[in-house]
Amino acid sequence: MAKRRTIGENPLDAVMAEHPLDAVVPDPAAARKAGKAQPLPEKDLAEAEARLTQLESEMSALIAEMTRLRGELRELKSAVTLPSDLPWWMSRIKKTIVGK
Repeated sequence: MAKRRTIGENPLDAVMAEHPLDAVVPDPAAARKAGKAQPLPEKDLAEAEARLTQLESEMSALIAEMTRLRGELRELKSAVTLPSDLPWWMSRIKKTIVGK
Protein backbone atom coordinates (compact mmCIF):
# COMPACT_ATOMS: atom_id res chain seq x y z
CA MET A 1 0.00 0.00 0.00
CA ALA A 2 1.20 3.51 -0.79
CA LYS A 3 2.56 5.52 2.11
CA ARG A 4 1.12 8.73 0.75
CA ARG A 5 -2.14 9.59 -0.85
CA THR A 6 -1.80 9.58 -4.66
CA ILE A 7 -5.27 8.67 -5.87
CA GLY A 8 -6.85 11.61 -7.67
CA GLU A 9 -3.69 13.71 -7.59
CA ASN A 10 -1.35 13.98 -10.51
CA PRO A 11 1.91 15.80 -9.77
CA LEU A 12 2.23 16.63 -13.47
CA ASP A 13 -0.97 18.70 -13.27
CA ALA A 14 0.66 21.23 -10.97
CA VAL A 15 1.00 24.62 -12.65
CA MET A 16 4.38 26.20 -12.27
CA ALA A 17 4.14 29.89 -11.46
CA GLU A 18 7.48 30.76 -13.03
CA HIS A 19 9.98 28.87 -15.09
CA PRO A 20 13.72 29.73 -15.20
CA LEU A 21 13.63 29.70 -18.99
CA ASP A 22 11.11 32.58 -19.00
CA ALA A 23 13.90 34.91 -17.88
CA VAL A 24 15.79 34.16 -21.10
CA VAL A 25 13.00 33.44 -23.59
CA PRO A 26 9.62 34.85 -22.58
CA ASP A 27 6.58 32.69 -23.19
CA PRO A 28 4.46 34.29 -25.96
CA ALA A 29 1.27 32.68 -24.65
CA ALA A 30 1.80 34.27 -21.24
CA ALA A 31 2.42 37.65 -22.86
CA ARG A 32 -0.85 37.39 -24.82
CA LYS A 33 -2.76 36.46 -21.68
CA ALA A 34 -1.29 39.43 -19.85
CA GLY A 35 -2.12 41.74 -22.77
CA LYS A 36 1.52 42.63 -23.36
CA ALA A 37 1.74 41.41 -26.96
CA GLN A 38 3.19 44.11 -29.19
CA PRO A 39 2.12 44.40 -32.82
CA LEU A 40 4.83 44.29 -35.47
CA PRO A 41 6.22 47.64 -36.56
CA GLU A 42 5.19 48.76 -40.06
CA LYS A 43 8.72 48.17 -41.38
CA ASP A 44 8.77 44.56 -40.17
CA LEU A 45 5.22 44.03 -41.39
CA ALA A 46 6.12 45.20 -44.89
CA GLU A 47 9.20 42.93 -44.92
CA ALA A 48 7.11 39.98 -43.73
CA GLU A 49 4.50 40.57 -46.43
CA ALA A 50 7.21 40.82 -49.12
CA ARG A 51 8.77 37.57 -47.89
CA LEU A 52 5.35 35.90 -47.86
CA THR A 53 4.71 36.97 -51.45
CA GLN A 54 8.13 35.65 -52.49
CA LEU A 55 7.55 32.31 -50.75
CA GLU A 56 4.09 31.95 -52.29
CA SER A 57 5.49 32.52 -55.80
CA GLU A 58 8.28 29.99 -55.17
CA MET A 59 5.74 27.49 -53.86
CA SER A 60 3.48 27.87 -56.90
CA ALA A 61 6.51 27.37 -59.19
CA LEU A 62 7.44 24.21 -57.28
CA ILE A 63 3.87 22.90 -57.50
CA ALA A 64 3.88 23.48 -61.27
CA GLU A 65 7.20 21.63 -61.58
CA MET A 66 5.88 18.74 -59.46
CA THR A 67 2.82 18.48 -61.68
CA ARG A 68 5.03 18.38 -64.77
CA LEU A 69 7.29 15.73 -63.27
CA ARG A 70 4.31 13.59 -62.22
CA GLY A 71 3.06 13.72 -65.80
CA GLU A 72 6.47 12.65 -67.10
CA LEU A 73 6.58 9.83 -64.55
CA ARG A 74 3.13 8.65 -65.65
CA GLU A 75 4.33 8.63 -69.27
CA LEU A 76 7.46 6.68 -68.36
CA LYS A 77 5.45 4.11 -66.40
CA SER A 78 3.08 3.59 -69.31
CA ALA A 79 6.01 3.26 -71.74
CA VAL A 80 7.52 0.34 -69.82
CA THR A 81 6.69 -2.82 -71.73
CA LEU A 82 8.14 -6.13 -70.73
CA PRO A 83 7.46 -9.48 -72.36
CA SER A 84 4.64 -11.45 -70.79
CA ASP A 85 6.67 -14.66 -70.37
CA LEU A 86 8.79 -13.30 -67.53
CA PRO A 87 10.16 -15.34 -64.66
CA TRP A 88 8.14 -14.98 -61.46
CA TRP A 89 10.70 -12.72 -59.79
CA MET A 90 10.76 -10.30 -62.72
CA SER A 91 6.97 -10.11 -62.79
CA ARG A 92 7.00 -9.20 -59.07
CA ILE A 93 9.51 -6.45 -59.76
CA LYS A 94 7.35 -5.19 -62.62
CA LYS A 95 4.28 -5.13 -60.37
CA THR A 96 6.23 -3.22 -57.74
CA ILE A 97 7.65 -0.64 -60.13
CA VAL A 98 4.89 -0.18 -62.66
CA GLY A 99 1.93 -1.19 -60.55
CA LYS A 100 0.37 -3.43 -63.21
